[in-house]
Amino acid sequence: MLEPGPVNIAPWLVIGQWHSDYNVTNQPAHPPFAIYLFNNDVMQINGAWAATNSTTENDVTLFLDTQPLQRGHFYGMKIVTNFMNDSTGYVQVWRDGVQIVNYSGPIGYGQAVYWKEGIYRYPTNQTIAARYRHTRLTSDSCFAEDTRLDCLCFAEGMPVLRLDDYGNPVFLRVPCTQ
Repeated sequence: MLEPGPVNIAPWLVIGQWHSDYNVTNQPAHPPFAIYLFNNDVMQINGAWAATNSTTENDVTLFLDTQPLQRGHFYGMKIVTNFMNDSTGYVQVWRDGVQIVNYSGPIGYGQAVYWKEGIYRYPTNQTIAARYRHTRLTSDSCFAEDTRLDCLCFAEGMPVLRLDDYGNPVFLRVPCTQ
């Protein structure tokens, strides 16, 4: 939820993203999946992919809203992905129960990903704040609609492998039990 305030003026602003496991020498610049605002309050979801060990990025606009988002409203976002940089990749996104993305094709850079949420943007003098709640991440053996506790494979308390360059935890990836 973006807190009430003036319309975003940053040329780009990320609300949430699946970030590639950082590999500075063999990775394009953009996250393989991100929810953006570009100099306004209109939600845009972009994807990106590249061949493994290539820095040549291919960008894909997965969704561009026709209206500004509603400030002060907690959106229910369900994101189902298979980050494969070949024909087996896919992205599906629902917002408040309505599917807004159904993409099939390459997505990602041939390396692991992790979820990051929070405002990340081009520098401006504007104050903007976002709140997140009920974030759940599941593995490929569980689906976003699952509420079983054994499917919360990346939940609080999971071992942290390391911190990324920005101090965010990178969690150990373990299979969920069925």
